[in-house]
Amino acid sequence: MGVWSPLEVLEKRQRARPDGAEGMARSQYGRPAYKRPYAMSVDTSTCSPVEGARFIR
Repeated sequence: MGVWSPLEVLEKRQRARPDGAEGMARSQYGRPAYKRPYAMSVDTSTCSPVEGARFIR
């Protein structure tokens, strides 16, 4: 199961967090595991946390 979001959304969320280190979202976004194909995936920019959990379940 892959859970992802566009980089712009991740960076916006990161800036909103009091403990979000600048550049962390971008560095993690570039990792191979983030781009790897999954049998199922959820784009968290297009659904609420509850909707995403329902989809996974």
